[in-house]
Amino acid sequence: MLTRTVFSRLRRTRALAPLALLATLAPGRAASQGAPASLAGVVRDSSGVPVGKAEVVLLQGGVELRRLIVDEGGHFVMLDVQPGTYVAWVRRMGFASAEYNWAAAAGRRDSVTAMLRVIPHGLDAVVVRAREDKDMKGSAQILGLVVDTEGRPLAEANVELVGADRAGETLENGGFLFRPLPIGPYVVRVRKLGYVPQSVTMQLQVAEEREVVIRMHPLMGNLATVNVVASSGFDARAERALKDLDARLRWRSARDLVMGPNELKRFAGQSLEWINRATGVAQRTQFRMRGVKSLSRVGGSAGTGVSGRTGVQTLGAEGDACILENGTRFVRQPLWTYQVQDIELLEVYDSYGDDTRTVDTYMTGRCMRGPDGTHPIWYVVWLRGRER
Repeated sequence: MLTRTVFSRLRRTRALAPLALLATLAPGRAASQGAPASLAGVVRDSSGVPVGKAEVVLLQGGVELRRLIVDEGGHFVMLDVQPGTYVAWVRRMGFASAEYNWAAAAGRRDSVTAMLRVIPHGLDAVVVRAREDKDMKGSAQILGLVVDTEGRPLAEANVELVGADRAGETLENGGFLFRPLPIGPYVVRVRKLGYVPQSVTMQLQVAEEREVVIRMHPLMGNLATVNVVASSGFDARAERALKDLDARLRWRSARDLVMGPNELKRFAGQSLEWINRATGVAQRTQFRMRGVKSLSRVGGSAGTGVSGRTGVQTLGAEGDACILENGTRFVRQPLWTYQVQDIELLEVYDSYGDDTRTVDTYMTGRCMRGPDGTHPIWYVVWLRGRER
């Protein structure tokens, strides 16, 4: 009953003042003011070789605004773009496309490096291209309300949309709105001084209008001021983890695997090891090993997946995997120790994955990226019930 009432109230407010909501959290074409922005970059393949004649497509709300072809050296510059939120696709036939959620700021020039990976021979390039065409046209929105434990709206709560580089504060009625949004995974993070921070992970579908109510719980009243600030989620460690996640979600390749709640639901009752096998991650990932032996739990004995000093190996279902928990804690343990129902968001990066290089910082030992740029499979596991 609460959900129906508050959203009815929020819709009435939105009908009366839609521009106020959009100006707060989703500056688009109508609300854009100031000097134009620009986007420059270079397109390379996974070995670092420039990819010439690739397309760079700029979209807003699923509508194509610009399209250009990079030069032979893979370079491009997109000038005179009005401030706002866009999706930039970098693509070329035979490669898996890269996608970037771009928050274009007035007078700012952003630079990116797009890495395109060759589509494996086992995949039909035409089918992959058709799926990407559908994703490019898809857009969605998130309509939300922030309330306290009594159901009263909370104004001026900080709301971040991780994966879109967008943030703002709730209105007097506790409402917020993000639109337009490309389809894919996002984390809505809400903070307010004196309250426990809350995060909601979701996977948006084509043309979806998601509604969400986020309930904030007050902190204990006897905390010192410095502890109130940290416990409310305004601390450097949490900020860095979410900033890194935002970069990975905004600048991702079609080869990277990111699974939100909707996709994880299909594997309910299974372990992370089962997802690893079912999605074919371990089978498709190959990398050059640097004298590393894999530990196998089959029969309780240790085995080697390499021949000589270098060879081809896949880490994941066998032995200890390279895992980053909640964006900050590096662990080495078998995938079967994680149950799907305990996971809120899952990121998997194959041997050349994570163009942002944000996971590298936490990896040590055999999990580190090698001189040739490759690394074991990296799993970033966001567990349910952990404050961020």
